[in-house]
Amino acid sequence: MRILRCATTLDKTGYTRSPLYDNVSKGLFTKPIKIGGGRAAGWPEHEVDQIVAARIAGASEDEIKNLVLRLHDDRRVLLIQLRTATPEKIVQTASAKKSEATTSAPGK
Repeated sequence: MRILRCATTLDKTGYTRSPLYDNVSKGLFTKPIKIGGGRAAGWPEHEVDQIVAARIAGASEDEIKNLVLRLHDDRRVLLIQLRTATPEKIVQTASAKKSEATTSAPGK
């Protein structure tokens, strides 16, 4: 998994800072995650990619909101798995997610 900082997220989405955070507050984009203990934040790359793909596919605002809710739920599930898993299991889960993302990507 890769975390994209704000500038990279803006570049991938075509948004500027204010519209990005407006979309976050409207539930049309996932909330950023904190990086480290400071003010730094970013977005998981796979979440950004899925939201951009949904937009390109012509998803409605309601569909985007449902996608964002699912992505936030996936974060919670991952956190629970990380709290209860052994290091070997974490690596297996991450590899499976990466493989699943590549096989389910449009055009593949």
